[in-house]
Amino acid sequence: MKDIFISYSKNFDIVHAFLKDFETNGITTWIDIENLYKKPSEDFGEEIKQNIRDSSAFLLIYTKESIKSNYVKQELEYAFSLKKQILCFPYFPDCTELNYNNHRDFSERLNEIQWLCNSQQLSRIPALSEYIEGNERFRDLQSLIDDFPEQDDGKLAVDIILARIGIQICLKKPLTPFGSFTPLECNTDVYDNEDIHFNVLRKSFYVNPTPESAHRIKSFLDKSDKWRQQLAQYNKGYETENEEIYMQMVGFICEQCNLSQQEAEKIIDQAREQAVAIIEKDLKINTLMFNGPMVGVYNIRPSRTPGDEKSTLDIDLYQSDYYTFKFTGELYHLLKKKKAQFNIKLSNISNFAPFLCSLGLGGFIIVKHGHEEYLQWVKRSNLIQAKNMWHFSYDETVHLLKDLRLDKDGNPVRDSKSNMQLDPEILFSRALNEELRLQNKIATNFKKGIFEIGLIECDRLEIELFSYAIIETDPSQTINDQLRVYTDSAKDKIERERIDYIPFTEEDIIKELHGKFITPEALTLAKHLLLQKEEHKLY
Repeated sequence: MKDIFISYSKNFDIVHAFLKDFETNGITTWIDIENLYKKPSEDFGEEIKQNIRDSSAFLLIYTKESIKSNYVKQELEYAFSLKKQILCFPYFPDCTELNYNNHRDFSERLNEIQWLCNSQQLSRIPALSEYIEGNERFRDLQSLIDDFPEQDDGKLAVDIILARIGIQICLKKPLTPFGSFTPLECNTDVYDNEDIHFNVLRKSFYVNPTPESAHRIKSFLDKSDKWRQQLAQYNKGYETENEEIYMQMVGFICEQCNLSQQEAEKIIDQAREQAVAIIEKDLKINTLMFNGPMVGVYNIRPSRTPGDEKSTLDIDLYQSDYYTFKFTGELYHLLKKKKAQFNIKLSNISNFAPFLCSLGLGGFIIVKHGHEEYLQWVKRSNLIQAKNMWHFSYDETVHLLKDLRLDKDGNPVRDSKSNMQLDPEILFSRALNEELRLQNKIATNFKKGIFEIGLIECDRLEIELFSYAIIETDPSQTINDQLRVYTDSAKDKIERERIDYIPFTEEDIIKELHGKFITPEALTLAKHLLLQKEEHKLY
């Protein structure tokens, strides 16, 4: 069974553009130029009918040539007789305005269906531009880690994108984000705060810009002094290992790329320079959103408490910062293009610690609105790294100083090995407050919190903690009217372009987000929350 039967006449350039795009996006096709030659002497009319029957939908490439083709007309009428889903793609590039009434002599039935959109609708349907924007963003990110082929120029490329997205929606194809999210440890329930242990080891990994380029981001480096001084006070009296993770990174490059240490350090210097260029650009246009102490992930150790099978999670962390995070991202791009392998699993996290110098916490707000339920999705603005992506309701980077567990005297709480500890409750509350100001709206009679940890692999590597919180709203008023006062007052509203409340069902999520650029971690979390909802574990 194929997804699409393609009916056309003579327009091989359009056909090949469709075939190339369909193959990339997982849409299977049947088309005569690829199949009829395989069965010489057989009745090709019956072969075509059989494959129309065996396809989920019928795609008519509607051009001035196909209008004149009796074969195309016969194929279309046969598909109509089978009550097949008909997808009509009009392509008349020389017409500034297509007269859709001219097709009546070809097939009156085409009046009964909604045609696929093409580039001529862009000016009349503004929402279509987001599909093109998402596709371009996808290609931009892919080009960072792979030698992505050049895209065809001109209106045809736009037409193919719009038509393919319409086809994906009609076929109810699954959403396809850029990259992937791999769960590393899933709990059967929300972790209690005392069952998550964030251990800040006495290890650090800092990469600094070269002396030749440091002056270009002097204001950024100067602003780091305050938190560096505070962190130095916390580290005073506790020796910190500073070279291990750096040398581990150098060894990884040498092994994966078959390079000498000197050659590896040249790649490192290139990544340092690229990181400076990115920060320098952000400083010039005033879009730098973060400059503070971060934590990298050194190891993850899940376990079960004997007797009651309660899940616990130990996450070993090291000290790092934002420049190092940007540096490792650029290094990752360079190494991926050299075909370096990052086969990361729960059992070998420490082997890849140099590339995991950020820990994030993200999650969805679930809105209970009477008998209806919604997920709060956020489209990120074009001012931040995750620009134009549809993402979680909230997403925070773990901050080494803000999330520390302190004693009554304001000193870091340390474990038996003198490791500082982060507080999961502080982190979770800060994520809700700093982005959405919704902490006082969270329903206390429902579960909430962190329940999963996993690996993001896209244009970067990052460990992410999954969480959620539930809000109950008054069904007599709209959700937007009730929550706008919180979401509009957030300091960092600059990071968001839009907030949508999408019904909490798989069908609605696919329908509302098809064609838009979705982060793999947000899509995975939505699926996992749907599963928990079905298993009655959320409420």
